[in-house]
Amino acid sequence: MIQSGLRKHITGDNTSALPQDVLNVIGAGGIYGTAEDTARFGSIFYNSSVLSEASIDTMSAPEYLNGFWHDDTQTTMSFGLGWDDVKPFPFTESGITALVKGGDTMQYHASLVVLPDNKKAAAVLSSGGSSMINQLFATRLLLNALKEDGIAVTETGALPQANPAETHPSEFSKAGFYTNQNEVIQISFDENGRLILDIAPDVAFSYYDDGSYRDEEGTSLFKLVKDEGHTYLFQKSYAALPWLATALLKCGNRVGQCNHLRQPVYQISRQPQNPEE
Repeated sequence: MIQSGLRKHITGDNTSALPQDVLNVIGAGGIYGTAEDTARFGSIFYNSSVLSEASIDTMSAPEYLNGFWHDDTQTTMSFGLGWDDVKPFPFTESGITALVKGGDTMQYHASLVVLPDNKKAAAVLSSGGSSMINQLFATRLLLNALKEDGIAVTETGALPQANPAETHPSEFSKAGFYTNQNEVIQISFDENGRLILDIAPDVAFSYYDDGSYRDEEGTSLFKLVKDEGHTYLFQKSYAALPWLATALLKCGNRVGQCNHLRQPVYQISRQPQNPEE
């Protein structure tokens, strides 16, 4: 019955709906439900009717701290056990416990945000868009609900204080190619010592005395961090999205940060000229 009510997904000017999007039958894109169902599911994390308190506490513990991690206290992937983020912005900054889980298939996207201590949960499901946008939508719903309860949350994010400085000479040796699981980024420096990314060549990031490079608006920073013989690209960005919430767009964690390469890497496949070669 729920499947028959599945929202259609239409792209561009084509008014024909795309085929139903299902990945498999074990839960990854194979479970149908409504936003109300998903929010109701979130309520099991602020009562012990289904899960024990010990299980809830274990799932929401900062599991990310057991791995290879940076020193910044704000990040977009402070994962727990099953949760994508157990320290999400802006709730954590105001002392409010929050838990986030998102999911995406090619066409459908979902986000569940739970405030266990406040006994609130919000879920946003959509055809099209992204789970990140849905998370911001759910965040806005919860921020409005907290406001009605007289609970104030600081919604604005700001980069740490620092002053412009001359680029340290040691920084120039960090130019090169950086890669993660999704992309290869080339980093260079212009004649003024500003950092340039090949993915945004029209934006120059100036050096600051905390070792970061920042844009003119003061909303994004990068750092080239050395640790255990490797250099990593660290990024942190904020953006205020109309009608939604201020987003901590990216705060790079070392699990997904970039490994430094002096030269680009190419994979060469040689086909034999005859079967006996």
